[in-house]
Amino acid sequence: MKKFKCRECGYVHIGDQPPSICPVCAFDSNVFFELDDNKDSSSGYFEMLDTADSSTIKIIRNIFDAYSELAIISLAMSIQANYESRGEDVTDRLECLSRELSNQATIYAMFLGEFLEFNTELNIKDLKKKIAKLMSKNNELKNNIETEYPEYKKIIDKNNKKLENLIVKI
Repeated sequence: MKKFKCRECGYVHIGDQPPSICPVCAFDSNVFFELDDNKDSSSGYFEMLDTADSSTIKIIRNIFDAYSELAIISLAMSIQANYESRGEDVTDRLECLSRELSNQATIYAMFLGEFLEFNTELNIKDLKKKIAKLMSKNNELKNNIETEYPEYKKIIDKNNKKLENLIVKI
């Protein structure tokens, strides 16, 4: 018997073929993909925790948020240490910590399954949309602070340019 997973709701169907309609979310069979039971965790890829209850999901979200926040704070501390000329050893250790915390956050993102589709092309398309939305929020912020903090307008414009370049690269 094969296992098929609905990419919309996470329902797992066991059978020779996926169902014509998902019994949970009512999407048609094209949202199903076949699970490979032979995958191992040494690849660094982890499946979504399908059977987790709401309290477990809440805990995972909190852990994901904590790792993500600490990763960003560590990177900001690295930039601050560099600005203060604290030395490469301090800067490098903080950057390394940020990378490791980011790597840990990705595991919990995979456990949640909320941020990823089951197809890289769909993930890239979604990522581009999210980056465009972030650029829009940057512009909104720029419009709100432009008169009080004109020097920040340049920073926001520079960040949006970097985001534009990232969209082109992916």
